[in-house]
Amino acid sequence: INPYNDTFTYLVHGQWLQTHGFTEAAFQSVNYPALTQVRCYQLMGLRMGASFMLGYVQALLGVDWSYRVYPAVISIPVAACALAVAGMAYSVCRRMSLSLLCGATLGLTLNGYGYGACWGFLPQTWGLAFVAGSLILAAPVLRHSAVCSSISSALTSWIPVALLFAAAIHCYSEVSPFLIAAMGLTFLVAAIQYRRRLGRLVTVAVWLGFLCAALVNLEWLRIIRSVRMQASAVVG
Repeated sequence: INPYNDTFTYLVHGQWLQTHGFTEAAFQSVNYPALTQVRCYQLMGLRMGASFMLGYVQALLGVDWSYRVYPAVISIPVAACALAVAGMAYSVCRRMSLSLLCGATLGLTLNGYGYGACWGFLPQTWGLAFVAGSLILAAPVLRHSAVCSSISSALTSWIPVALLFAAAIHCYSEVSPFLIAAMGLTFLVAAIQYRRRLGRLVTVAVWLGFLCAALVNLEWLRIIRSVRMQASAVVG
């Protein structure tokens, strides 16, 4: 893993979190230039979910330097996303070999997702893995909710989807407008297909929104500040 790219920023985060809380202001000094990577994330409200995961894994394993756990931390979402894509492919073609091949393309071919993982895009890699999982899971859950006779069963089935949505927003907040738009379009199409269950669909949509709002919680304030700032810049 080459640390001389965006990886450096997240290695600094992981190291800082071993002895400091994120809300503890990082001091600015020419003697410690690396701490600018912490300070700018504190001031700009940039996403920290993946950095928290890196720091957590480092602390869990008792490793003294975050670089030693970074390869494993960046590999986890790639493998998870590949499995999610393979599962979706299997639900369509019912051929295990072809499905595994589809999933393996994420990590073994030249594509945007694999490129980001290799070049230190830690938040994007984790965030897009959660986005893929949430959207893939949302389709069968939405179908189940539309035809299910029990409202309690329908509402319960959306909890895992909400957890994935919230995790995606925590890790990669810039994708939240696109994620919200995608789900809105999905519910709109479902409302046309299942117009007789429109009340049920509205109920589960409100429930999903409530769960995501509760799980993301006060992080929404940082997300709004971050998205407004980054909307005026060219980002990956």
